[in-house]
Amino acid sequence: MSSSLYKLIQYMDVHLHNDGNHNLSLLIIVNASEVILAIDELTPPQPPTVTGRGTLGIASPDHEVGQIERRLRYILTFSDDIYIQRNDDGKVGIKITISVSSGGNAAFSRFQDQIRNLPTGVIVFSQRFGKVVIHKEFGPKYSLTFKKMLHATDPGFVMIDRVYQERERNAPKRETRDYGYYVHCSSLSDMPTEQSRPAVTTAKVQLAFPVHSTAKKPAPSKTGRLLFSHTSWERMPQFQFLVHSDFIISPNGNGLATCNWNQVICSGVADAFCDEIGRLIVNDNIALRYSWLDYLPKSPIEGLWSKFHSTIMNKLGNKKILQTWEERRQFKCPSSLERVIPLAIHEGNPILKDFHETTYLAPEYAKKHHHALKALGVKGMSWGTLIDRLKEDLSRLGKTPANDPWHEAFANLFIRVLQNPDCEADREELRELNIIPLNDGIWTSAFQVGPDGPDDVYFPFTDGVAIPHDISLSLLERDAATNPKRNEFYKALGVKGLSASTVLCRIEITHRRLHEEIPVHSLKRDINDVNSVELVPDYSTHFAYLFRFGPLPGRILSWLWVPTTAALDIQCASENLYFLSDGEYDTAQLLPRSFQDSANDVVKFIKPSVVDLKPPFTRNDNCSYMDWLRKATGARHYPPLVTYPENGSAMLSRVLLAVLKHSPQKFVSMLKVHWSEYKQDVTLSEVRAQLQKCKVPCESEEMIELERTYLPTPTIREALKQLSGASWIDLLKLPDVSHRNEPLLGDNGVQEPPHMTLARMSITPTTSHLSNMEDWYFLKELGVHTEPDLEFYKRILEGQLNKGTLTTESINTIRSHAKETIHASDKEHIAVYSEKFLSQITPRNSSIHVPYIPIPFSNRPSPPKRDWSTSPFLAMIDQVRYSAHNAAALYTKTDAPNAQTILYPDMGFSYFDDLESLLKAALGEAYVFELFSHLNLPAFTPEGFIARDWISGIRRFLATHEIYAGRGLTDLPNFPRGKMKYTDDNGALTTYIKQHCAETGGFPDRLSDPTAALPIEYWFEIRSTPGGRTTPFTLNEEQYHCMREDNELIGHNRMVRSGRRVYVLLHVYNLGLKAKMDIYVEPRRLDDLIRWEYRTIQNRRTGQEKKSWMGVPQMARLGEAK
Repeated sequence: MSSSLYKLIQYMDVHLHNDGNHNLSLLIIVNASEVILAIDELTPPQPPTVTGRGTLGIASPDHEVGQIERRLRYILTFSDDIYIQRNDDGKVGIKITISVSSGGNAAFSRFQDQIRNLPTGVIVFSQRFGKVVIHKEFGPKYSLTFKKMLHATDPGFVMIDRVYQERERNAPKRETRDYGYYVHCSSLSDMPTEQSRPAVTTAKVQLAFPVHSTAKKPAPSKTGRLLFSHTSWERMPQFQFLVHSDFIISPNGNGLATCNWNQVICSGVADAFCDEIGRLIVNDNIALRYSWLDYLPKSPIEGLWSKFHSTIMNKLGNKKILQTWEERRQFKCPSSLERVIPLAIHEGNPILKDFHETTYLAPEYAKKHHHALKALGVKGMSWGTLIDRLKEDLSRLGKTPANDPWHEAFANLFIRVLQNPDCEADREELRELNIIPLNDGIWTSAFQVGPDGPDDVYFPFTDGVAIPHDISLSLLERDAATNPKRNEFYKALGVKGLSASTVLCRIEITHRRLHEEIPVHSLKRDINDVNSVELVPDYSTHFAYLFRFGPLPGRILSWLWVPTTAALDIQCASENLYFLSDGEYDTAQLLPRSFQDSANDVVKFIKPSVVDLKPPFTRNDNCSYMDWLRKATGARHYPPLVTYPENGSAMLSRVLLAVLKHSPQKFVSMLKVHWSEYKQDVTLSEVRAQLQKCKVPCESEEMIELERTYLPTPTIREALKQLSGASWIDLLKLPDVSHRNEPLLGDNGVQEPPHMTLARMSITPTTSHLSNMEDWYFLKELGVHTEPDLEFYKRILEGQLNKGTLTTESINTIRSHAKETIHASDKEHIAVYSEKFLSQITPRNSSIHVPYIPIPFSNRPSPPKRDWSTSPFLAMIDQVRYSAHNAAALYTKTDAPNAQTILYPDMGFSYFDDLESLLKAALGEAYVFELFSHLNLPAFTPEGFIARDWISGIRRFLATHEIYAGRGLTDLPNFPRGKMKYTDDNGALTTYIKQHCAETGGFPDRLSDPTAALPIEYWFEIRSTPGGRTTPFTLNEEQYHCMREDNELIGHNRMVRSGRRVYVLLHVYNLGLKAKMDIYVEPRRLDDLIRWEYRTIQNRRTGQEKKSWMGVPQMARLGEAK
C-alpha cells in the first residue's frame, strides 16, 4: 500500500539526518493550507529557530536544500512552497513548512485520510525517531501520537504507546493502546547488482514479533501482519510478524518485484526469523519459550515467498529449539523428540518413565501447535515405543500401591492397543509382559504357564462375592478387579470370569486336602513353618462364598474345616464344635475359660470372626447366616445329651460330663432348660441309667447320684419337718424357684380363650397343686423322687434306728403319713378312662386338676361307646381323626369339633406298629383328609376332594368306618397309595403350609402367592409311621424318582415341571391320639433334613427282591429347627 505520509516519515528518518542521534521526535502539523514538519531532540526539547533556507542538519553533500525540496515535492504532490529552517546553536532542530498548492486539494485530502490509518510499524522500525506526533488543526481536530520505549534490560524489546486524542471541546475522546515487540535487525552483504541500486551491495532486514504488552505472549492477528519497504507496505495474511527491508517495488507499484534482490532479502528474512526464535526461547520470557510457534508462517504463500515456509521449517527442524520434559529441560532438535499424548499422562507426568531423559517433549507446548510440531519433525507416540518403554519400566507396576490411580491411567492407555484391530503384533507383545497383578502379589502375563500347562487368570469375584485366594487359582488382584477401567483392560487381556460351581469344587478340594495331609482331628499351625501356614484356608472368604453359592449345608458338613479360638487350632466340622454364645446354660458359659483358649479333646469354639462375618439375620435362599453356619459346621450352643460312638451304644456326651465336672451346680438346671431335646434320648435305657448315676449337688452340700435325690417340693419339706427326717433325705439343690427361668406364653402376649375344650385334657396328668416346682417334675424320668414314697420313709426309719432315736411314737407317725400318701395304683393322675383300664382307687386327699377350662360335663351329650376290643382299627381311625381335628382347631382358633367325645386311651406305638402297612398308610391319609376338611379352605368340599383329588387306592380300607361309609372311597381299587392333590387359587392352603414347614426346610422363595389367574397345584405324597417324627419311612423306586424329578407319573397324571405345580411330602407320625404331621415342600432340596438310603428287601413268600428308598429324618436337624 503506497502512502505519501509513510513515504514522508521514511524519508525524514532515513535520508534527512545521519548524525547518529536515535532519540529524535517528529512533529507533523496539518493545517488547512500548509503542513509543518519539525524535528527536535526529545531530551531536552529545543524549540526550532527560523533562519531561512539552508542545509543545516544535513550531514551529506547529497542532501542539499534543493534536493530536499525536490524530494519532498515528489513525495507530497500537493506541495507548493517549501521553507526549511534550523537552529543557530548547532543542535538538532529543523522545521519545514510546506504550503498546499491550489491544484493539490485531492492529493491533500488523501494525505489527511492517511493519518488515522498510519501503522505502528512506522515507529517500530524507525532508526532515529522515538516519538512521532501528528496534529490536525482544521475540520475535525485530533492528534495522533506514537512513542517508542526501549526495555531497560532487553534492548531487543520495544514498547509502543499509541494515543489518539480528539480535540473537540464538547466531546473530547481519547484512545490509548500499548504494543510490545521483540525487534530483530540483521544486515545482508553481497547483495546482487540491481539497476535501481547500482552502487548498493548491502541491505538491512528488520523483524518485529508482536506480543501482549503485559503477558508478553504472542499477539496473533487474524488478518496477518505488515511487510514494509521504504516507500510502501502490504499486509501478509500468512505472517504473524512484521518485516521491514529495502524491497524493490514492482514497476506498477503493486507489490514486490520478483527479482534476485528481493529473493536474497526473503532468504535473509528466513535466516533472521530462525535466529530470533533461537534468541527468544532462551529469553527470560518463559511464556514465549513455548508459544513462539504462533509466529510460524502459514502456507501456502504464492509468488516471491513460495519457498519461505519450507525454508523456515527446514532450518528450525535442525536447530535445538524445543525443550524436553525431564528435570534439566534441555533444548533438542524437533526430530529427536516425542510428543506425549494426553492418554499417556497421569497427574501431570508421563505414565511411563523417559529412561533416555531427552525424548519426551515438554508438556507446555499447546495443543494448537501439534500440527506445527509434527511439521518440524516431532514424532508422535507409537504403540511400539510405548511397549518398549513399558518393558524398561515394568518394575513400576509392582512398586506402585495397588489402589493408586496410576494403575487406572495405565489401563486406560494400553486398552487402546487391545481394542485396535490394526495392532495385532503390538497386542501379542503386550500380552507376553507380566502386567497382570495376582492376589498373592505376583505379576504375570496373559500367557502364563503353570505346572500343568497354560494357567488362566480369573476375576476374584462372583456376583460381588470374593473368591478365596487360596484354592489353587490364579486370581486377579481385587483392587484391579473392582476398578471399572482396569477390569475392562484385564478382561481384554484375557482374564476370565469363574463359575460358582468351579470355585465351590476348589474350596472342597482345599478342605479335603487338609483331611489328607493332617491325620489328626485338628490341625495346629506353626507360624514359623511357612508350609503349614499355606495349608490353612482364608476362612472369611471361604465361609462368605459357601454361604452365598454353596450347596445345602448338610452336604459340606463332612469336609468343612473351621477356625477355633484355641490358639491356632482349626477343627473339622463335627459334633464338638460350639458357638461362643452367652446364654446362661450354653456350653461357653458352663465351662471354664481355659476350654476356649487351649486346645482340648472335649470342646472347640468357633472363632467369633467367623460368626461375625455377616449380620446374623442376613439371608440367602430363605436361610439366615447363623442358621446356615449352624447347619454347615454342626456347631451347637449347648451340649448334646448323648453321643453315638462307632460300633457302640449311646453314652453321655463328653461335653455334658465336662459340665457336670466343672459346673455341677448348673447341671440340673441345664437339663431342665434343654429338656425338650434331651427327653428324646432319655427314652434309651442305657442313657437313662447313666444320667441316674450322675452326682449332683444337694442341699446338704454333698454330691449325690440323681436317682437317690428328692425334689424339694412343699409336700416333701412338710413331711421332713413333721418327721424330723431332713438329715437322712438328700434334697436336690435347685436354683431359686420363686420365678420361672423361661417366660410363659402369657408373658409373650399369647392368650388362650377360656372356653378351650380340647379333648386331650381328658387324659392330661393332674397333680394336687400347681407351682413353679412343676417345672422340675421331668426329673422323675431320671429317678428323682418327687413325693414321699416307701424309700423316703425307709430312709427316715433307718436313720432314726442308726442314730438310736427310733421310738414307737415315731414309727406310728411315719405309718400315719405313709397311709395318707401311698396309693394302691400309680394311675392317680389319669383323669378319665374306660372302666376296663382304670381301677376305681383314687387318692383320699387329692382332686382332679384340669389346667384349662373345659365345657362342663353336664353340657356334653353322651356319645355311643365303641367296642374297640372287637374293632381296633375303627378305634384307631377315631383317634387319628381326633388328632387332625385338634390340629385344625389350634390353627383356626376354634373348638375341636369332637371335643364332647370321651376317647379311649392312646393305644400306643406297639399296637399301631403291628398293623399291616396298608392300614397304617390309610390312617395317615385319613389324618390329612380330616385336617384339610377342617381348615376352612374356601374352595374345599369333602365330596369334591374325594371325587377328584384323593387318588390313593388304599382309601378303601377307611370305608368300614361309619363316617366314610357310602362316600365313594372304594372307587379307586388299583391306584397307588399315598396320593392326593389340591389346587390352591386363593392362598388359604399355602398359608397353612408356610406356617407349618418352617422347621422342615421352609417354603421355596421362587413361588409367589397363588391367585385365581396363577394358582398352585399341590401333589401330596403321604407317609405314615407309628413312631416319632424321626421314624424312617420308605418310598418305592417310582415314588422316589417322582420326588426327585417332579416329572414322573403321579397316579394317572403326568407332572410337568412348570414352577406352579409343587411336590409335597407329608409325614404323619405318632399315629393315635397325639398324631402330628411334618410338611416337606419339594423335598429334593432338603437332603440335610432327610437322609435317603437305598435298600433291597426280599419278599419272604415269593422270594422276589423289592427295591426301595428309606427316608430318615435327621433328629439333630429337626431338633435344632424347633
